[in-house]
Amino acid sequence: MGRDKALLRIDGEAMAVRVAHALKEAGAAEVVCVGGDLEALRALGLVALDDEYPDPGPLGGVLTGMSWASELVTAVTPCDLLVPSASAFSELVATLIASEAMAAVPIVDGRWRPLPAAFRSSARGALVDAFAGGERAVHRAMGRLTLVEVDLGPLTDADTPEDLPDHQ
Repeated sequence: MGRDKALLRIDGEAMAVRVAHALKEAGAAEVVCVGGDLEALRALGLVALDDEYPDPGPLGGVLTGMSWASELVTAVTPCDLLVPSASAFSELVATLIASEAMAAVPIVDGRWRPLPAAFRSSARGALVDAFAGGERAVHRAMGRLTLVEVDLGPLTDADTPEDLPDHQ
């Protein structure tokens, strides 16, 4: 993307703020951003933390968020969802709670996707072990967990400027 996606604006609002609002609307007790431009995120009114595991890859950010969370279930989502959905986040958490799985993941185009996801706090140990073993990819680390899949629709994200509305 060439710049911090969390700060890109869609309809006048930073992507990270849009996701935070959807999480709060879904019933999140706490919302925190991990990594990125902490000062800019805080200036937007968000709680932002340094990544405890600053190695490359998103797994460290997932672990940081899970270590900070005080609830038994933690929803983790990327900041670049074009249409963050409170109902999708709620459904991930509800499906996880109703199951025996360690994490709930969305099905997108017939395949499970690692994020957004809902994790039981007890899943953190297996993810930490994967990280300690050199893994940095969330989807491969999640191979150590029992998963429950949820069809949530497309969950479109922005990976390139062309993915953004009006190609910002």
